[in-house]
Amino acid sequence: MNSKEIVEELTNEIIGRGQTIYKNLYEHPSHPAPEIDFFNSISDSQKDLFFKILRDVQVDTMASVLGYLDGDFLLPSQSDSLHLSFEGNHGSKLNGCLADSFLDFVSKIDSQS
Repeated sequence: MNSKEIVEELTNEIIGRGQTIYKNLYEHPSHPAPEIDFFNSISDSQKDLFFKILRDVQVDTMASVLGYLDGDFLLPSQSDSLHLSFEGNHGSKLNGCLADSFLDFVSKIDSQS
């Protein structure tokens, strides 16, 4: 697997599948909860906006995590950079551009919809 494939798979799993899971949880709840009551009280267009906001939060969070993996940011107790690799890739470094690749991929998806 290369960094582009990792980004695409993570995006499909975390963002794509996550949206499906959240929609199912809110549209077909298994138990009462205040957030479900709120969701049921808003209009359909507001529900669409709710899921767009949720997706934006998912994208921002994933970009931040990938930025840490890339070494764009360091954790407070971190002094060394991270080297992310798969054994099948002969240890070649995969990180360094994951966040940028992710944001490019999301932008491409968004432009197609």
